Amino acid sequence: IDTELDQINSKVDAATVELREQKAGWEEKISVVDDEIAELERQLAERRQAREDLAASLAQVDAGIAAACSKYEARHKELETRHEHGMSRLNSAQDRIQGILDARTALETRGSQVKSRAQEMQRVAAEITSQLVILDEIADKLRQENRAADTSAEADVSRSAAETE
Repeated sequence: IDTELDQINSKVDAATVELREQKAGWEEKISVVDDEIAELERQLAERRQAREDLAASLAQVDAGIAAACSKYEARHKELETRHEHGMSRLNSAQDRIQGILDARTALETRGSQVKSRAQEMQRVAAEITSQLVILDEIADKLRQENRAADTSAEADVSRSAAETE
């Protein structure tokens, strides 16, 4: 039985020589790839540690920035509040200026209207003055005619009285 078993094993070995060589080749390649993977995993672990170290340094820098910001945060807020207040006052002043400019325009318009009315009144006053001069001349003529008529009437009355006497 042992001999037969040895014979079968010999036949199997003879039939599988090429396959066993291929197997050995694949096993060697797998071993090389496993070694490469192990090396890559070691490098990856190193890179991860380096990244953690960098992240820790970044966190320290961020903390420093935050500390510097918090140191000036109150002043920054105060300045923002003052700026907002200043802008509010500026807007209010601009609104008042616009109101003043609008009032000025209205006054200038009213002034023009008053000036125009004053010129019209001066023209009317000049016409009235010229009419008064004419009326004074007419009144003077009427007074003179009235005096002449009164003198003539007195003379007629005196003549009539003398004739009746």
